[in-house]
Amino acid sequence: MKLSYTTLSVKERSLEEAVAIAKSHHLDGIELRGMGNSHISAESSFSYIRDAIHLLKDSGLEVPCLTSYEHLAQIDGKGAGKEADSLLHTIDLASFIGAGNVRVFMGALPPGVEMEAVMDNVHSIMERTADSPVGIIIETHDSAQDGRTLSRILDGAPGCYGVLWDIIHPWMMGEDFRATWRCIGSRVRHMHIKDVRTRPEGGFYDYTAIGDGIIPVSSIVRHVLENGYDGFFSLEWERSSPGAEGISFEDQLGLYADFMRSLV
Repeated sequence: MKLSYTTLSVKERSLEEAVAIAKSHHLDGIELRGMGNSHISAESSFSYIRDAIHLLKDSGLEVPCLTSYEHLAQIDGKGAGKEADSLLHTIDLASFIGAGNVRVFMGALPPGVEMEAVMDNVHSIMERTADSPVGIIIETHDSAQDGRTLSRILDGAPGCYGVLWDIIHPWMMGEDFRATWRCIGSRVRHMHIKDVRTRPEGGFYDYTAIGDGIIPVSSIVRHVLENGYDGFFSLEWERSSPGAEGISFEDQLGLYADFMRSLV
């Protein structure tokens, strides 16, 4: 089992601090948030990227995923071209720093627009990036939260395209994790792990220690391992709703590492 966490959880801290946190918990890797210099992106200066590469190499941590913010579901060709240009820059960066994958989103669809209406533009982005030396993984999110939807989107997609399975979203859609795996298991390259208790009225879920909530985390993890998954499990901690008593990141990360290792 390979463990990491996403630096989205510590976006206000420096890359040096984020790396030190991963090392202090004896993680195998670190998933980097790709937005500005928090923590690295195609917008970063060459000197920043050079220093980051040295830091990561010295740390001994793998970078399983660079989480970028391109959206594939564009309603016009101009938007698709812009997203493809951006994604190509991000792919170059990921390859340069040794990241295994680049995370992208499908993105939300405008009201009244069906997925079929944007698939030509999705395919055009996929064609322009088909020779990517790193994986391009679409997160279960927005307009593609469940395995069934992503299976249709990835039908015939280039081999470099796969899935980042954030376990909360198919679960929220009512899709059983076994069904999710049947739909996209062969394409899953990376996973986001989290757990929640209840959803306050009008707010986000109240995040809790992994294994203490209502998502069947242990069953999901055991199922994918038994079925050949060999990618990273990455903690994605987020703040609970204002007024909800969610677990802190510091408490969550230590409990996460212990819980996950207890499953093997």
